[in-house]
Amino acid sequence: MVERRLVSWDEYKAELRQKDGAPLDPIYRGHGKATWALVPPSKRPRFDQLRRRSERAQENPEFAVCADYASPVFDGQLKYFKRLATGLPGADVTRLSDDDIEALARHNGLCSNLLDWTISPYIAAFFAFTVALDLSNDGRLTAGTLNLSAICLPIEPVAIWRLGARPDLWVGGEFELLSDLTAVNRWQKSQDGVFTRLRHNEFACAAEYLESIGKGDALTCFEVPGGGALSALDELNDMRINFANLFPDLRGAALQANLVSALKLA
Repeated sequence: MVERRLVSWDEYKAELRQKDGAPLDPIYRGHGKATWALVPPSKRPRFDQLRRRSERAQENPEFAVCADYASPVFDGQLKYFKRLATGLPGADVTRLSDDDIEALARHNGLCSNLLDWTISPYIAAFFAFTVALDLSNDGRLTAGTLNLSAICLPIEPVAIWRLGARPDLWVGGEFELLSDLTAVNRWQKSQDGVFTRLRHNEFACAAEYLESIGKGDALTCFEVPGGGALSALDELNDMRINFANLFPDLRGAALQANLVSALKLA
């Protein structure tokens, strides 16, 4: 894995303009904290435990390590989502594949085994900065109370991950790219979204998995100072990258109205 510690938002944009040596078809993911691992929601509460078990297994090969991807709990969870979603207006899930249902469910908040990415480095940056801003303000951005009160800027850097999505990375049944779009998944379309899915008995983190198979060079982590969140978000808004366009519904409109008010008052 390549790590790039940048000094500003402008330096990140400059990095994107460097074409020499950049992957041909990269995908991106934004993290509100640079210390977060590339782990899907369903694995995050257990990730540290899984990592400790992995380290113990290296010391003692007889110690069993299992990431428990295809657990009955998650299978039942996805089936229950399909049951609850069937018949709702705007999304006929009975016509979708299981992969498409999981992608739709993930974009709407299901604790899924999929990891969200985007083909846009700027959309990834938007998510990194908005999550960091929300964290530094005790959740007041997404709660709808970040407006007239003082804004605390993030202190820690954010991370924008870039994965060169070259064909040799994907191993059927183990590490997969899901990029199909469905007519009902408006958020995925608006966010230029794709997903990765890792099924492995030892690794829950995509970065650790890629390092283990000798393909860590496909992954780059850009660390950008979180203190530049407001100026970056203001510029991204000028690019039409904002809550209203990435979440084309009433919730997105409300979040963007709150954020713009906060930016003007900062």
